Amino acid sequence: MNSTLYSADRVTHLKIVVVGLALATVITTLAVALRVSNPGPEIFARQAPSVVTPVTGFAAADMPVTIR
Repeated sequence: MNSTLYSADRVTHLKIVVVGLALATVITTLAVALRVSNPGPEIFARQAPSVVTPVTGFAAADMPVTIR
Protein backbone atom coordinates (compact mmCIF):
# COMPACT_ATOMS: atom_id res chain seq x y z
CA MET A 1 0.00 0.00 0.00
CA ASN A 2 1.22 3.55 -0.83
CA SER A 3 0.40 5.23 2.47
CA THR A 4 3.50 7.45 2.65
CA LEU A 5 5.39 9.45 0.10
CA TYR A 6 8.57 7.62 1.03
CA SER A 7 7.17 4.26 -0.06
CA ALA A 8 5.05 5.54 -2.98
CA ASP A 9 5.58 3.95 -6.35
CA ARG A 10 5.91 5.75 -9.66
CA VAL A 11 2.16 6.00 -10.45
CA THR A 12 1.34 7.45 -7.01
CA HIS A 13 4.14 9.98 -7.35
CA LEU A 14 2.89 10.94 -10.81
CA LYS A 15 -0.65 11.43 -9.46
CA ILE A 16 0.65 13.73 -6.70
CA VAL A 17 2.65 15.78 -9.20
CA VAL A 18 -0.33 16.09 -11.59
CA VAL A 19 -2.69 17.19 -8.81
CA GLY A 20 -0.12 19.71 -7.57
CA LEU A 21 0.39 21.17 -11.04
CA ALA A 22 -3.36 21.34 -11.64
CA LEU A 23 -3.93 23.20 -8.35
CA ALA A 24 -1.05 25.58 -9.07
CA THR A 25 -2.52 26.31 -12.51
CA VAL A 26 -5.97 26.98 -11.06
CA ILE A 27 -4.61 29.28 -8.34
CA THR A 28 -2.42 31.19 -10.80
CA THR A 29 -5.29 31.58 -13.27
CA LEU A 30 -7.58 32.91 -10.55
CA ALA A 31 -4.93 35.32 -9.29
CA VAL A 32 -4.32 36.72 -12.78
CA ALA A 33 -8.03 36.95 -13.51
CA LEU A 34 -8.70 38.84 -10.28
CA ARG A 35 -5.73 41.15 -10.82
CA VAL A 36 -6.60 42.02 -14.43
CA SER A 37 -10.31 42.56 -13.79
CA ASN A 38 -11.80 45.88 -14.88
CA PRO A 39 -10.52 48.40 -12.32
CA GLY A 40 -12.92 51.20 -13.29
CA PRO A 41 -12.14 54.86 -13.93
CA GLU A 42 -11.44 55.75 -10.28
CA ILE A 43 -8.13 53.88 -10.26
CA PHE A 44 -6.82 56.04 -13.09
CA ALA A 45 -7.70 59.23 -11.23
CA ARG A 46 -5.76 58.09 -8.17
CA GLN A 47 -2.67 57.15 -10.16
CA ALA A 48 -2.43 60.26 -12.33
CA PRO A 49 1.24 61.07 -12.94
CA SER A 50 2.61 64.30 -11.59
CA VAL A 51 4.33 66.66 -14.01
CA VAL A 52 7.44 68.51 -12.89
CA THR A 53 8.15 71.74 -14.78
CA PRO A 54 11.41 73.69 -14.46
CA VAL A 55 11.27 77.07 -12.76
CA THR A 56 13.99 78.70 -14.89
CA GLY A 57 15.88 77.67 -17.94
CA PHE A 58 19.56 76.75 -17.97
CA ALA A 59 22.11 77.56 -20.61
CA ALA A 60 25.81 76.81 -20.75
CA ALA A 61 26.50 80.44 -21.68
CA ASP A 62 25.31 81.54 -18.22
CA MET A 63 28.22 79.75 -16.50
CA PRO A 64 31.74 81.19 -16.42
CA VAL A 65 34.09 78.54 -17.77
CA THR A 66 37.87 78.55 -17.52
CA ILE A 67 39.70 75.91 -19.53
CA ARG A 68 43.38 75.48 -18.80
